[in-house]
Amino acid sequence: MPRDAETNNFLISEMKGKDLYFFWFGLNKKRRRFEWVDGSALGTFTYWAPGQPDGGGCANYADIAVGRKSKFKWREDPCDTHYIGFICQVAPGD
Repeated sequence: MPRDAETNNFLISEMKGKDLYFFWFGLNKKRRRFEWVDGSALGTFTYWAPGQPDGGGCANYADIAVGRKSKFKWREDPCDTHYIGFICQVAPGD
């Protein structure tokens, strides 16, 4: 759950060079507001792509063009989009 810039940058660095260009990361819209999978509120940090969120329901990292560069940003897509990969968070040692 990228709740701050440091975690967000770490997750983006882990995704670079992978075969997939979209990754779920545990942020969903419930009752017209975004919540993390643990039920906590989105908070103040966001990393939305231009024009996002746009009503899809579930947030994912998407490799999009920002200016002339490719860059992972948050995008909202329907939650039943099955071709998108995912990132899981585990406790150290698990």
